Amino acid sequence: MLNRLSLAAVLVAAAGAALCTAFPTTPKAAAAPDTAAPPTASMPQIECVNGFSKDYCDGVMYPGDTQISGCITPGPVPSCRTARIRGATLVFTTFSNGQTCGGTINSTCDETRNGRFKVSSNFTIRLQKHCPYRGCWEGEYAEWQSEDGSIYAGTLMGTIGVGSHRAMTATPCAYNPHQRNCERCYDVSFDSQSSVWRIGYEAAFHGKRIDDPTGQEVCFTLSGDFYIPGTADSPRWDTEWKALGTADGVHITFCP
Repeated sequence: MLNRLSLAAVLVAAAGAALCTAFPTTPKAAAAPDTAAPPTASMPQIECVNGFSKDYCDGVMYPGDTQISGCITPGPVPSCRTARIRGATLVFTTFSNGQTCGGTINSTCDETRNGRFKVSSNFTIRLQKHCPYRGCWEGEYAEWQSEDGSIYAGTLMGTIGVGSHRAMTATPCAYNPHQRNCERCYDVSFDSQSSVWRIGYEAAFHGKRIDDPTGQEVCFTLSGDFYIPGTADSPRWDTEWKALGTADGVHITFCP
């Protein structure tokens, strides 16, 4: 009898030990990894934000591949026609804007070197009436090259055929800050004397320096006009477009 009881006690003790091994009741917490903040000296510090203000009047948009498509829809929804242009290339060189932005001669708008801008462009443009030739302008690769040889690569996004410097007319927003009435929502016109379409555009470019790992950046907006030969019926999308306008923004440098 005692032998049986002793054997049972041994089996119970062994089973308990096995359960404790399989399901520990007090698991140990893993040690947290070290998360020391990086030293301040290793983080890039902005040294200067320099004014970037340029004019350009020799711009050329070289033609890309143009495809016309459309949808025929039942009334009252109007049918649509759309031009898609792929691979057009805009190139222009800049001249410094000599204006001042403050009360002294030293408060210059432009504090950077001139250079050359190039962007590979895609357009999606409305063709149907009313108010045609409004559209989206996308530059998947754009490049600013300064006179000192530095190169900044980035992207561009913009619109054509529309104006943003217009009066606010919606009832909840019936306020006109600083008389913003120099444009309308539609910024397209045709000159019958020269047979040229003028189509306004606005765009923004942000590029980072790629020829030297300094961390420098260029950020500016474009505002101007495309001049496209054509007839009263339509611009000729497959021709070279002239481009002129302004580029305003900043050049950001970092401490070494």
